[in-house]
Amino acid sequence: MKRYIKSAIVDILDEPDDFRYEQGFESADIRVLERLAASQDEWTRASVSRNPNTPVELLRKLARDLNSLPRYEVAENPNTPADVLSALAYDTDPTVKRAVARNDNTPPDVLEALFDDFDVYDKSDIARNPNCTPDLLMLIAQTSSEYVQDDLLKIPNVPIDVLQYLAEHGADGIHNIRGRARELLQQRGVL
Repeated sequence: MKRYIKSAIVDILDEPDDFRYEQGFESADIRVLERLAASQDEWTRASVSRNPNTPVELLRKLARDLNSLPRYEVAENPNTPADVLSALAYDTDPTVKRAVARNDNTPPDVLEALFDDFDVYDKSDIARNPNCTPDLLMLIAQTSSEYVQDDLLKIPNVPIDVLQYLAEHGADGIHNIRGRARELLQQRGVL
């Protein structure tokens, strides 16, 4: 039997964990979300952080949470504004930074700042972001592992100059980056 909260007068923090988490993920009632965001339980706060209905001001507050899980969920939230993502890019937790790199609202300059902070394998998170600039994609191609180069080849409309670089200088290991880059260039009528 599903229970519904009609008002924040009912203290939702006294409800069972699974009910609080569900409400945190799904509620559109701002009073309920604000109450849940005040919970001592980090999983409850994280569920609010993940909810696309959570107001921006509440996301800003949760982005400063002492625990990394709510901050991670704020970084994953598709409604988190660019200025909050910019601040979270300097988080001490690497999982939060990777979530920032994956968020489509992350501005290009923040992605560039994350580039130097990420190891060769994490750069795929930056490369897959639609705000990643062609220049940054080229830098990623030049400085990354075979696995990241493989991910670059999977990006729709990867720039021609990146493909040309990979066709000439890409890893020739198990992913055959050079050969696959040449195939993509042929498909685009460049070779």
